[in-house]
Amino acid sequence: MSLPYTDNFVALNAVTADVANTAATPFDVSKRQLKSIQFSAASISGGSGAFGVEVSNDGVNWVVYNRLIPNLTGTNSQTDAYVAAPTLSSNTSAIYFFPTSDYFRLIRVFVDVTTNGAYSAVIQAAG
Repeated sequence: MSLPYTDNFVALNAVTADVANTAATPFDVSKRQLKSIQFSAASISGGSGAFGVEVSNDGVNWVVYNRLIPNLTGTNSQTDAYVAAPTLSSNTSAIYFFPTSDYFRLIRVFVDVTTNGAYSAVIQAAG
């Protein structure tokens, strides 16, 4: 499969305070067939960050996205598990995928920070 282009969008860059969904920067994925998102946490000494993802077709009305596919080991008989988004409570990262059957124009990412830490989210999209 040859992909003509890929994009790497830093939705959150080591933020240490809440980023409300209304303040999050939208990213246009309307021409991208494959999408993933990596959430990262650093400098946590006793807190956590709860990430959230919203999608929109018009940029005005946003819907909480609950169909992220976690990078988990399973068996051939299992179907994909879907989640809204993770909470990271240690210095780690996690990658999630968007089902290729899901189409929308915009994605935005936000985080609720509890106590401390630096939280990032990077969207990778290919067309």
